[in-house]
Amino acid sequence: MAAFLMVSCEGKTGTEQPSLEVSPETMTFEAGSGTQQAAVTAQGVEWTHEVAAEAAEWLSAERSDDKTLTVTVAENPAPEQRSGRITVSAEGSGVAPCVITVTQQAADVAYGLTLEPAILEFAGEGAPAQTVTVVTQGGLTWTAEPEEAIAGWVTLAVEGDKITVTAADNPETASRSGNIVVTPSVESVGQKAIRVVQTGKEVIPELSATPTELTFPCGDVTSEYTEPQTIQVTAVGTTWHLMWSSDTVSEWAEVMPNDNGDEIVLRLKRNGTAEPRTASLFIVPDNDELGLQTVEVKVTQEAAPEYRSNLTENVELKVTQLVSLIRPGQGSGIEGEGSYWTLTILGPDAEYNGGMGGGTGDRLYIHMVSTLIEPNDDGVYELPEGTYTVATAEKEDKVAPGELIYPFNLNASAMFPTGTTYTRLENGTYTVNAPLVSGTMTVSRSGDTYTLQFDFKDDQGYTVTGTYEGPLNAQRA
Repeated sequence: MAAFLMVSCEGKTGTEQPSLEVSPETMTFEAGSGTQQAAVTAQGVEWTHEVAAEAAEWLSAERSDDKTLTVTVAENPAPEQRSGRITVSAEGSGVAPCVITVTQQAADVAYGLTLEPAILEFAGEGAPAQTVTVVTQGGLTWTAEPEEAIAGWVTLAVEGDKITVTAADNPETASRSGNIVVTPSVESVGQKAIRVVQTGKEVIPELSATPTELTFPCGDVTSEYTEPQTIQVTAVGTTWHLMWSSDTVSEWAEVMPNDNGDEIVLRLKRNGTAEPRTASLFIVPDNDELGLQTVEVKVTQEAAPEYRSNLTENVELKVTQLVSLIRPGQGSGIEGEGSYWTLTILGPDAEYNGGMGGGTGDRLYIHMVSTLIEPNDDGVYELPEGTYTVATAEKEDKVAPGELIYPFNLNASAMFPTGTTYTRLENGTYTVNAPLVSGTMTVSRSGDTYTLQFDFKDDQGYTVTGTYEGPLNAQRA
């Protein structure tokens, strides 16, 4: 008769102390199903047992009597050894639990996995799907997934033992390749790979450009160059270089540096003449043997227009005086209810002279409309705060509250302008007349002190800016 090794799980020895012992503490089973028994010796305690959850599918234990625990294992079909634990615990006694470790040997199973075929070759464009058969032994299951490098152009459809592989068209001329990884359910069998190879797309040489005609404005006076424009080049199977129709074109036309080899970025110097400029930019293929034609891009730059303004630089107003007149009632040219205002802003040494101007310096004339207002209790007319914008030319003098009248009269003099206009005087003579065709005046007020901020442009693009701070003292016209 085999003798059991008796192991105590109590914290202290002594015949009167509660204790719990199991024997044996380890059990080993063959791969087939089987049963063994463990002896449980409990002194002064009641005991229970529990099988670890991770082994509960194949390992079980049953209490035969107060001294015996019967342990049963199911057949192990896998080629890997497995183990589990049974914990025997003394209820509410403070005695440490005992653990029986159960090990079951691996099954002697012959596994196998082969791929038929293991290499797939696809044409670069319009390739049909191909099928791989996965042949397994020993009841293996498996999964299949393309590697990250080819996941963007290879798709899989799995049904039964078949993997249907589809390759998207290859947009490049170079071939590409990668693996589909087949992973078996038993790790020891090892992963298998389906090699996928796709040729590059067929190359048909091409050289073209879009657009083939570019028109540039004459350019803004505030900038040496026009805004750039882009030519998109399509070059397949060839490289190319650029040529101008004349060596002198490079004096006013510039191909800008560009990291994108499929684009030509072009800008022109401002054309200040009364004549338009034209040239042709040729995109020339480098390989004559391909039979490709040179691409011609026609470039035209508009002549400088006849400007109304004769400004030659930006102006920063230094305001020292403001004269304001108001016509409170609704005028015939007002869209909706409103009040007409005329503001004359003068720089140092410039004179108002009854509105005709005099002396030497800057004069800014503003004719505008605010909301309809009445004088306050002191009889003072207050200009509403806000941003006032130069109206469009189409409106002429028919403006709405919040708008400044556009200088619509082409024949208006510098002395008597119609609409928002900047002028400059030299000893009583007007030397600059600049109708202001766009921009804003922002009005804010603190008590009797107004702040007027000007930001205007003439028809050349020169700016007239400045700030007035002080009283308004509006007089009724």
